Amino acid sequence: MSKLYIITISDGNLSSLKKTLSSINKQNYKNFKNIIISKVNLSKIKKKYKKNRIFIFKKNYSIYEAMNYGLKKSTNKNIIFLNSGDTFSSNSSVKLICDNLKQKSCIMFVSVLKNDQDYFIPKKRLFFSENFLSHSSFVRPKVKFDHGFEIKKSVTADGEWMKKHVLKFGIKKKFKFVTIFYLGGISNYPSLKSLKMKLNSGPYLIIKEITKYFLLKLVGRNNFYKIIYFFKYDRVNYDQLKKKIN
Repeated sequence: MSKLYIITISDGNLSSLKKTLSSINKQNYKNFKNIIISKVNLSKIKKKYKKNRIFIFKKNYSIYEAMNYGLKKSTNKNIIFLNSGDTFSSNSSVKLICDNLKQKSCIMFVSVLKNDQDYFIPKKRLFFSENFLSHSSFVRPKVKFDHGFEIKKSVTADGEWMKKHVLKFGIKKKFKFVTIFYLGGISNYPSLKSLKMKLNSGPYLIIKEITKYFLLKLVGRNNFYKIIYFFKYDRVNYDQLKKKIN
């Protein structure tokens, strides 16, 4: 089976990073390389997590600068991003991904969204729709050169990067669970910072973000996610998720 490169970006939160690295350590298929790019020096944990890993310290890099640097270090490799705080959904996730790497197209699996005790799984009609792309379960095929992410487009950079590769290589979607994406980050938790980021993204996205911001303030975090994912995702608990994964 082919080798997978896992790129992990960390803002220096060691608790979140350890959760991610431990999840990678538990994988029963070991033919991978994990590139960790961090805003802080990780010398204290390198020894514990050194196997199959490359640690890179980039103090002044933004998240997209770090992601682009990870791409440069993964030339002509199959890659997936598993950023600090997120995890693989099972100990067989890497094997499942690598079993499908013979295809020369992009591959996308299911990324489960998690908030508190709730897990959100995309409905199949959403998952297999043409425009649905999930960065945390998207596997890019081998390429000799990757233009990377547009650093100035903080709102749309992920989507545009994936779409460029899908247009070039096509995509195969597999309704199999490989990652768990933890909700609450800047991309899905409306805040004054996220509003500021979207000021130049057009009136539709600004109004949408303002609406979500006030909804969050009105109903609280847990109910907020239950409402916004109600029509497109199925909400399950931990035991139900385990049955689906197994």
